[in-house]
Amino acid sequence: MGSKRWAIIAALVGSGLMLFFNLWGRSLENHDYFRYAQVAKEMIFSGDWIIPRYNGEVFIQKPPLLSWLIAISAVTWGGLTPFLARLPGVLAAWGGGIVVYLWGRRIWGDKRCGWIACWVLISSHLYFDMGRIARTDMLFSFMILLSLYFFRLGYEEA
Repeated sequence: MGSKRWAIIAALVGSGLMLFFNLWGRSLENHDYFRYAQVAKEMIFSGDWIIPRYNGEVFIQKPPLLSWLIAISAVTWGGLTPFLARLPGVLAAWGGGIVVYLWGRRIWGDKRCGWIACWVLISSHLYFDMGRIARTDMLFSFMILLSLYFFRLGYEEA
């Protein structure tokens, strides 16, 4: 039992290191990434967390969940950095990998199959790249994976 626990911990730490590696190394160079961070910054400074604003104008083109998560992480750690702007996307990608692991383990009845599915997902080029930038895509991907997984659980119980 001890070696299995260490294998699970090692896989979680390994996938986390893969996703978090050099996350703080680049600035927010793309306009989209910068926009979400700026909306979060304006939420913090204005105190208005309900209506997102970009350069003082109402910004309702995108759902505010990513901006809220960026702002919460910035308030928690005392400042907004490129790492904190990318943190919600990385955590969503990591969560998606865990959901795929649970799903694969449940379908095939083997932990190795679950880990293989998790590693294939996290090491996929587009999933890996989208998980390391500040965009809403990874949050949506995680929510869709989670809802499909829970649908499957409910379907199996019925």
